[in-house]
Amino acid sequence: DLYYKHWLHSEQIVTLEAEGGIRARIKGITTDWGLLKAEELGWEDRATGKVVELQSDSNSFDFFKGLIKRKE
Repeated sequence: DLYYKHWLHSEQIVTLEAEGGIRARIKGITTDWGLLKAEELGWEDRATGKVVELQSDSNSFDFFKGLIKRKE
């Protein structure tokens, strides 16, 4: 639990290219399969309640640019 609580990218805001370019806040990693959890953001970066789980083998994570996109 401590590892997930202090994970480096938690709370970072990114753009999810594969989800239509939505903005999302990284919420951590799932404890079952290690997927990246991101919560969709709406107006004024308020959470919409929609959570997206992303697999690392099909997505490319560029946290310096704040972008997550499908691998080519």
